[in-house]
Amino acid sequence: MTGEGDELSTRWCRVLEYGFFLLWVLTIAAGGIFSYVSMTAATVTTSGFRTTTTAVFPEPIASISGWLLIALPLYGVLYHMIAAVGLYADASTLQAADIEWHPLPILYALGGLALSGLVVLPYLRKRYEYFPPDSSSPFWFPIVMFCVGGGLLALVGFAIGGLDVTATLVLLGLGPPLALAVYHDSRRMNARTAWHPNPITYFTSILFTTVLLAGPYVIGGYYIYKRRDVV
Repeated sequence: MTGEGDELSTRWCRVLEYGFFLLWVLTIAAGGIFSYVSMTAATVTTSGFRTTTTAVFPEPIASISGWLLIALPLYGVLYHMIAAVGLYADASTLQAADIEWHPLPILYALGGLALSGLVVLPYLRKRYEYFPPDSSSPFWFPIVMFCVGGGLLALVGFAIGGLDVTATLVLLGLGPPLALAVYHDSRRMNARTAWHPNPITYFTSILFTTVLLAGPYVIGGYYIYKRRDVV
């Protein structure tokens, strides 16, 4: 690391981050509703020799699903443009800084336009290697503890009860807030301790292992263990 996070403007960095967080929230919401719908019971109507199965969708769920079907693809397209502009602007700022990394603005802009988050996340991870992020609220760590504790309890229930729907939904539901809480708390650790966990590394590790059910809570537990050594 060759600099501090406040040496350069982080405006476009925040645009990239929180723009991706919104995309992620919309995606998680759509996935959560899909999981809910697929796990709920269906109404079976038998008439003579015909059996009709009709899924039961409560009115709020149906309404939210309709809005998500519109919002998610529209914002997904919009974020490609946000990523391109944000990457170009932020990389241009870094080009003028006295650091060993010299990202090519036009190259990252084209990558962001084509792949959006798949380029934004590695870029932010690399950026934090040179510019540690600033501090964050101390209230994120209790959320980390709550999510990890709840996830571990759900894993025990999952192991005892087998493929239990409630335990599965808890494990899938606590993963996303755990990723966000660890992201913010690791920013605080970067700013206030000698330990420099990369927020994007932890965020993406938890985010992409949510489908494995146990993954986020293993990583979250490891984060808590490492944090204990420096606080």
